[in-house]
Amino acid sequence: MLTREQVRAARAVRGWTAKDLAEAVRTDGAGPLSPITISRFENGADSRGETLRRIQTALEREGFEFLNSSLPGIRWRADALERWAKGQE
Repeated sequence: MLTREQVRAARAVRGWTAKDLAEAVRTDGAGPLSPITISRFENGADSRGETLRRIQTALEREGFEFLNSSLPGIRWRADALERWAKGQE
């Protein structure tokens, strides 16, 4: 399951605010997600499974992989790094 630390870390790596992530989630066609909802989850509030799935899907579209071993973490897929580098030129 996606953790609040993973969401916070992915946003930091991507340089996104909660509003940026909410906009990325919005593109899934299921309606808006408030930046406040993201901030509340990152700060300890519970979120519905569907909300977490939408957040995870949006971050995976950006090229993140979520590691869920005994030490959950994140990493970028190699193609994401290349795509981001081209976008920053």
